[in-house]
Amino acid sequence: MRPSTGRESWAKLRRRWNDLGWKTRRRLRAIGILLSLALVFAGGWGVVSLVLPDLTCDEDEGIVRKTEGGECVGVTDGSYVFADYLKESLDLVKAENERVERAWAEEEAPYVTVAFILPFTSPDAIEQQQMVSELQGAYLAQYRANREAERPGIRLVVGNTGEHSEQWSVVTDRLAELADSSQERLRVVTGLNVSTDETGAAVRELTRGHGIPVVVGPLTADGLENDAEGSYPGLARVIADNSDQAAALASFFGDIEPSRTLLVEDLREEDDYIGSLREVYQERTRDAAHAPETFRSPPNINDEGNLANEFQAMVNSICNMTDVDTVYFAGRNVQLRLFVNALVGRGCQDKEYQVITISGASTLITDEKLDWEGLESGGVTVRYTSNAHPDAWTSGEAPATGGSEEDFSRLRQLRDEVELTELDLSDSRAITMYDAVTTAVAGVRNSVTSESAIPPLDAVANAWSRMHGDPGNFIHGASGWICLDAYGRSYNKAVSIVRLDPAERGIRFEGLAWPTGAAPEANCPIPNARE
Repeated sequence: MRPSTGRESWAKLRRRWNDLGWKTRRRLRAIGILLSLALVFAGGWGVVSLVLPDLTCDEDEGIVRKTEGGECVGVTDGSYVFADYLKESLDLVKAENERVERAWAEEEAPYVTVAFILPFTSPDAIEQQQMVSELQGAYLAQYRANREAERPGIRLVVGNTGEHSEQWSVVTDRLAELADSSQERLRVVTGLNVSTDETGAAVRELTRGHGIPVVVGPLTADGLENDAEGSYPGLARVIADNSDQAAALASFFGDIEPSRTLLVEDLREEDDYIGSLREVYQERTRDAAHAPETFRSPPNINDEGNLANEFQAMVNSICNMTDVDTVYFAGRNVQLRLFVNALVGRGCQDKEYQVITISGASTLITDEKLDWEGLESGGVTVRYTSNAHPDAWTSGEAPATGGSEEDFSRLRQLRDEVELTELDLSDSRAITMYDAVTTAVAGVRNSVTSESAIPPLDAVANAWSRMHGDPGNFIHGASGWICLDAYGRSYNKAVSIVRLDPAERGIRFEGLAWPTGAAPEANCPIPNARE
C-alpha cells in the first residue's frame, strides 16, 4: 500500500468534515474561535497560526483558501461569492438551484449537477467582464433546461480555479467528489475559457483521471480536443478550432493574394492557443514574400512587457514592405491590441492594411486601451472570426442550414425574461457558454433510460458521438448547429466574420463562413474523410 500524500490526507479530512451536519460544523467552528480567543489572551499567537486553520473562505461547502496569494478557490452552489462582481450572477444560480432542490424534495423529481469552472479571481477587468457574460450564458441554459418537460433537473455549481487557473487541482479534486456523491450526482463539467497548459491539465485530469465528461467553451487550440488516441476521452467542443477557423477565413477571403500577406507571430512556448494558431498561419502564409515578424510575449498573458516599443520598431519595418497589405496575427488579445495601436500610429499613413486573426480578438471591444480614434482615421481594418454574433442568423442572409434565427432568438428571449438587460451578446461569450451548457444537458438527458433517470458518467461521455446525422440528434445552438463527430469535435461549425467598427466603438458582422467552404447538409452528416 502506497503512503498517503499530503493532498490525499487533506482530501480525507475535507470529506469527513463535509460528512458532518451543518449544525455540527457550525459548533466546531465556534469552538475553534473560542479556543483561538483563549490562546490570544494567553499570548499564544504563534500556536494559533500553527493549529487553527483560516476558515474565512470556508463559508460554503467545498471552498478552501489557496496556500499562497490569498485566493478563495473551490466549488459553490452560488452561496459563496468568489468576488463582488459575480454576486448578481451567483445569486441567480443559487435561486435556481434552490428551486431544483425543492422540486426534488416535494415531487421526488430527479436532478443532476453540472459544473461550470473559470478563473474567477482574475484581477483583470476585461476578463472579469467576459466571465460575467459567460456565467450568465451558462445560467440561462440552466434556466431554460429546468423549464422544459425533460428530466432530470439541472443543478449548476460554479468552480473557481484561481488566477491563471493555477489552482485547478483543488477544483478537479472537489468535482471528483461530487461525481461520486449519490446526492450531488455531478455528470458534466463545462466552462474553461482559455487554452493554456493549466486548462489542458484540468481537462486531462477530469476526463482521463476521473472519467468525467467535459464540454469546453471558447477553447480553440487544436491540441485541446479528443482524438483517435483518446487524448481527452469524453471531451466535447461546441466551436470551431483554430484550424477550422483559419479554413473558414480562407474560404471567406478567397481573393487575398498570399504573396501580399505577412505573418506576425508570438514565439512564446507552453501556450496551446498561440502554438496551434502559429502553425495554422505559417501554412497560410507559406507563399508570402517576407519572412514572419516575430515577438515573444511575457508568460502572463495580460502582461504588456516592452512589446509596445517592439511593435513600434516592427511596424517601421512593415512600412518598408511595399508588397504587404494583409497581416495575419498569431498571438493573444493584449499583444494584438498593442500591435494594432502601433500600426494605426505608423509613419506610412498613405498605406492601407487589414489585420486578420481569430476569435481570441473578441476582447478588443472591451479593451479601454485600444486606440479607437486611430482606427477611426482609417487605413487599418481589423477583421477576425467570432464564435457567434447576433446578426449571423437575424440579418436575412443566413443559409437554410447550419443554424436559425429561431434558435438564436430563444436565447435573447430568455435574457429578457430574467431581466439580464445589460448582458451583451455581441462578443459571443454568453452565446458560447449557453451552447456549451445546453450541449451538456442534452448529453445527460439523451442518456437517460427507463431503468434509471440518472445516467452513469460513461453513458454521458458516449452521448457526444451520436450528435449528428439527424436534426433530432444534433444541438440547435444559438451560435449555429453543433454537430459532433465520434470524438466530440464540432464539425463544419458556423464561423462569424466580424470587423472592428471605430464609429460605433464595437464590431460589425460581415458574414458567415464555413470550414468546408459551405453550410452543412440538412441532416448534418460527418464525412469519412475527417480524421
